[in-house]
Amino acid sequence: SVENGLNKLVELADNCEFIAVHDSARPLVTIPEILDVVTDAQTVGAAVLGVPCKATIKESDDGITVQRTIPRARLWEVHTPQVVKVEALLRGFAKVEREGLEVTDDVSIIEALGEPVKLTLGEYTNLKITTPEDMDVATAILSDRGEEEIVLGAGTGVSEGGGGTGRGGGSIGGDAASEVDLSSSSGASGAAAYGKANPFAQTPAQRMDEKSHNSMTGARLNDGYDTGRTYPARPTPSKWHE
Repeated sequence: SVENGLNKLVELADNCEFIAVHDSARPLVTIPEILDVVTDAQTVGAAVLGVPCKATIKESDDGITVQRTIPRARLWEVHTPQVVKVEALLRGFAKVEREGLEVTDDVSIIEALGEPVKLTLGEYTNLKITTPEDMDVATAILSDRGEEEIVLGAGTGVSEGGGGTGRGGGSIGGDAASEVDLSSSSGASGAAAYGKANPFAQTPAQRMDEKSHNSMTGARLNDGYDTGRTYPARPTPSKWHE
């Protein structure tokens, strides 16, 4: 996907010298971090955000016994954005395809070319949203920064007493968006109507400020196998693993 985006960038912007690749699962990156990594890339040719590893890392061949403990002082946890010269990344992708190399991230391609990559010190708050618990941590970080709560939904804004404007310019009633009772039949039909009018919106019961993103209320998980098996609303850790 990065290579496709890079090729399209080259096609549309002839004078683009650098490309910044960012993981959308890291929404907490700060503007100073971005400025720092871009500045380092302009100096060195490639740079990646990262933080010194805080955890003790042990290596194991079989996943059962410890082979050795890797010195933590030399380990960095790599984040994004990763900023690279367009010309170098194009050469890197060609080398990867030509030699069948396996790379884990974008700057690994630059490493394969034997060219330097600058480690730009980032922030530990630039976490990757992977599990439901990460959402609680992200919410706390945003609250600490003084950021306003974000209500997931199609509307660009929903007022408490009035209506908000949807993506298509339609009006979304504030009371309907915030006070639907899914336990009643009328509430369920109201939520269904809300979802039908706003196909990209979550139901009112799944608003972020109600913490339902973590409670999995009403969610049903299917394992993808044709057995008709559906997991309960609160999957156990083993179900998450499966």
